[in-house]
Amino acid sequence: MTALLSGILRHLRACLSRVWHCILQFALVLWVARVPVSTTALGLLLLGFAPQAQDLFVEFTRRAPLPWLPFAFVPPGRAIAFLLILTGVWALPTHYTARLLLDTDDRLYGRLENEENLKRRKLRAEMLTEEGARQPCCLHTSCVWVPRLLGLLTFVAVLIAILRSKLNLPDLQQKEVIAAADQALAEIAVLVVLSAVAFSFTLSIGPAAPTCRSCAGSPT
Repeated sequence: MTALLSGILRHLRACLSRVWHCILQFALVLWVARVPVSTTALGLLLLGFAPQAQDLFVEFTRRAPLPWLPFAFVPPGRAIAFLLILTGVWALPTHYTARLLLDTDDRLYGRLENEENLKRRKLRAEMLTEEGARQPCCLHTSCVWVPRLLGLLTFVAVLIAILRSKLNLPDLQQKEVIAAADQALAEIAVLVVLSAVAFSFTLSIGPAAPTCRSCAGSPT
C-alpha cells in the first residue's frame, strides 16, 4: 500500500512538473512577443470596458433592409470595409509581428534547438538523464500557436464590443428600430466569426514558413 501511494505521488509530481515546465515555456514565448501581446490586451480592454465601445457597432444599422437583400440590415460596403480593416490592419499585423519577434530572438532559438535535439534523441531511444526523459517539449507548440491566438483575439475583442452594443440597446417605443439594430448586430457578429474562420483557415493552408527558425516544416 505504501509503495502504491509512493508511486502515485511520484507520478503526480512528474505530471505537475511537466505542466509547470510547459507554463514557463508558454510564458517565455509571451514575453518575447510582449509587444503584440500588450497591444492585443489593450484592444481587448478598450473594446470590453470603454464606455464608447457600447454604441460602436450600432452605427452599422440600416432603418430598413436592402431591397435586394430583405434580411440584411448592415450596409454591405461598410461591413466589407470594416472586415478588411480588422483583418488587414489588426489581425494579420498582430500575427506577423509576433511571429517575426519569435523568429528573430536568439535566446529562444537556442532553446528551440535544444528542444529539437531532445526530440530527436527521444525518437532514437537514446539514453537520457531522468530529467531529460521527463522534460516536455512544449516550446515549439507555443511558438506556433501564440501568434495565431493573438490574431484570433482581435476578432474576439470585436465580438465583445458587439455584445456590449447589443446589451446596451435602449428600450424605445419604436420597436422596429430596436429590432433593426438587434438584427444588424447579429449580422455583423456572424460576419466577424466567418472572417475569423477564414483567417484561421488561411494560416493553416499557407506556405510552410516556420514560426521559429528551428520549426521548419510547420505552417504559420
